[in-house]
Amino acid sequence: GLERAVSLSPWDDRWLAEIGLTEMRAAFAANDLGEAWTRLARARSAYERASEVAPQIAEYRSSRARLMAEQASLRPDLVPPREAADALSAALDGDPHGSSTLALVSQGYLRLGMLNEAHHAAHRSAWLYPDFALPMLDVGSIAAEQGRLPAAVDTLQLALGRSWRDAPEMEPVARARLAYVYLESARYREAENEASRALLLDPRSELAARVKADALRAESGD
Repeated sequence: GLERAVSLSPWDDRWLAEIGLTEMRAAFAANDLGEAWTRLARARSAYERASEVAPQIAEYRSSRARLMAEQASLRPDLVPPREAADALSAALDGDPHGSSTLALVSQGYLRLGMLNEAHHAAHRSAWLYPDFALPMLDVGSIAAEQGRLPAAVDTLQLALGRSWRDAPEMEPVARARLAYVYLESARYREAENEASRALLLDPRSELAARVKADALRAESGD
């Protein structure tokens, strides 16, 4: 239906952006690498076309950069990580205060393992948008990656008390990550409870299911 809308009104960037968003969400939810790659390519193409139609909209460029980071994490032989990092940097330079751009850039850097760059973008977003949950999720994820577990717990708990705005699908991600940090901190009952909450929101969460099973085994002494 969206492709039909594009063919009828090729001057309207909104339909292309909807295709990009739909394909990006499907790619992130895909369990099969081939399907994920195909959808990432479709999403990137849609955002590139949207940028050609409406070059003034920064979010299209930051979405493209985020997709490139995902592609680089899956197939660095096809999308070099340096190329993806350059696209993220350019997106941030072009829109240094946009909430969507900051979130997408931070998540892209995280996917590339560039923690300092990710923290810079997430910290700026948290300062500019103190009620927005996503920056706190990213800051907490960075702390977990760095092994700073108490800081990760505190920050992820803060994220869960804030607004997810138009990204409610990220709440179960935050809960699953908090459950993982609880597990790593040997707080098994809290890990089990948080993983259960994540699974209620997203029964497909592999991280939450794995953490819950590990926490239950640890509690039982197996």
